Amino acid sequence: MRPMTGSFASAIAVLGLSLAGCSLGNLSVDRCDSDGACAVAFGAGSACLDGYCSAPAPCETTSACRERFGYGAVCEEARCALAPAEPRCSLSTPVELAGEFPRTVGDRILVGAILRDTASQNARAKAIQLAFDEINNVGGVDGVPLSLLVCRNDATETTTDSDEAARLTSYLAGTLGVPLILGPASSANVAAALGVLKVQSLATAMISPSATAAGLTDDPVVFGGRKDGLFWRTCPRDTLQAAVLVGSVGLDKLTSVTIVYQLDAYGSGIEAAVSDGLTSMGTVPPKVIDSLPFRIDVNLDEDLAKAAATAKSLGHEGLLVVASDAANTLKFLNHLAVLKYQAPALFLTDGSRSTVILDPKQPAEVQAMVKGAVGTSPAAFDTNAAAAHAKFVQQMTSLYGVTVTGFGFVSHSYDAAYVGAYGLLSGLTKAKHLVSALNGFDIANGLTRLASGSPVAVGQTDFTKAAAALTDGMGVDIYGISGPLDFDPKRGEAPGPIEVWKPNATFDDFVTVTVIQP
Repeated sequence: MRPMTGSFASAIAVLGLSLAGCSLGNLSVDRCDSDGACAVAFGAGSACLDGYCSAPAPCETTSACRERFGYGAVCEEARCALAPAEPRCSLSTPVELAGEFPRTVGDRILVGAILRDTASQNARAKAIQLAFDEINNVGGVDGVPLSLLVCRNDATETTTDSDEAARLTSYLAGTLGVPLILGPASSANVAAALGVLKVQSLATAMISPSATAAGLTDDPVVFGGRKDGLFWRTCPRDTLQAAVLVGSVGLDKLTSVTIVYQLDAYGSGIEAAVSDGLTSMGTVPPKVIDSLPFRIDVNLDEDLAKAAATAKSLGHEGLLVVASDAANTLKFLNHLAVLKYQAPALFLTDGSRSTVILDPKQPAEVQAMVKGAVGTSPAAFDTNAAAAHAKFVQQMTSLYGVTVTGFGFVSHSYDAAYVGAYGLLSGLTKAKHLVSALNGFDIANGLTRLASGSPVAVGQTDFTKAAAALTDGMGVDIYGISGPLDFDPKRGEAPGPIEVWKPNATFDDFVTVTVIQP
């Protein structure tokens, strides 16, 4: 198991002295009334005996503590202790354990998720929760139920969402020792999280449903002599989306294009691919391409205002906005509206495919721009998964009140949960069914066996069939709600269909114009 960092001794001591009805030895005349209170106050293994808390379990290594007491157990000063709960993380599956984490996970497999608290990312969290509930209903992973701990990486006044993604990765993978993290959502946040895994040598697998930057899979995250990279994703890389932007939505018909893009791995990747694609088309018609970056930090509003003024002065035929957050797209369009400028043709990317952009309270000029826009994103499904997607949409609506079509990457999140469960199954087999010995590299190795073999569909119906094949050492050919998941085992990614979309006639959802296969 991985070593732990950080000290909990002081926090545990303070907490222990503040707990009513619990004391260690003769430190207080107060008497304890539960083992749980003793464990929180003085460390893992401390029990309420004869009305007083006993000493916590002695230890030499964190792995020994975790094997005995589960997630969040650490070895501090030769005694097992419990890690503190993180305020930004809440247990969503099963919900009845939320107030007791980390003491009540028991022999469940704990999986972390890093997602911001936004409408679109909350929809993705619910899709993951649905998948885990389905898996638990058919017996879990080789008889072991799953728990999901969702952590919110929203920025604070002093940190960015990437800072929070890195901090929460350290907490989940390091402090708690989870073997698998689903997310983060954006490419920049994934890059920050992967940096933590590398620097701290944390063997935790990571599967993102929505981080599309090509560079994320160009350099697999490996260490310790292992060959299977820790990072995987169920969404296609952004070069595929860029190719559709160049050749299928009308950019290739224009003589001049302004690209407004966020300055990170996602935005820069799409901007470069679109610029290169348009430039390579030669001079028929002649191309004028101007690219205007904006930073997603304290400079955001100033950068968007400057980009809007420059876009107006250029007056190009087409305007492409590359933003991972629909709220930022709206901010930019509002700056254009203040300048009384509307681009002749507006193009958007997957980050803008959110009902946030269909806000009827926006100025009429902004609504007019959005209504005339066309966008691209990884497709929610292709024709072979239409029936499965329709069932998924119905379940998400009836169980959680989530309108799947209003957001991007929801089906990719459902797929990521099932893909992760199959990886956990392989990892648990290699760990000889010892949950505390689960290793992210073994999970990643299991994911390499999902691209060939008996065909199985993501979902509850085929889960037992797929689990049986993987347990027998065979491979399976996974078909997701989002389409075929033909993973390249060296990159940890699969190509996928790209959807061209636009707002519907009633301006409350989106419609698919066409789906283009890679």
